[in-house]
Amino acid sequence: MVTATPPVAFDLALRLPSWTSSPSVVVTIDGIAMPAAPAGSYMHTSSRTWSSSKVSYELPMAIVAHKYTGASVIAPYTRYTYTVGPVQVSGYRARMRVKYP
Repeated sequence: MVTATPPVAFDLALRLPSWTSSPSVVVTIDGIAMPAAPAGSYMHTSSRTWSSSKVSYELPMAIVAHKYTGASVIAPYTRYTYTVGPVQVSGYRARMRVKYP
């Protein structure tokens, strides 16, 4: 929600993070869809006078596995780290019975 008293004219820039699982993000202002902007960029509004407006958008997240290739690789083990949106989840287990891609 954007609220300004008294009403103020300005451009709004929303950061659309690159980690979203959608290639583009649709932003709505007061129920009106703005042109989609690519993930990893900014969505800019044209200059308008803001008083009370609802700004909404969704940032879908996916679980993504990343093969670990750091300096501490231990042969013959293959390790992975996982990201869920902006959060990285890592762990260690001596014996892995699950085969990952």
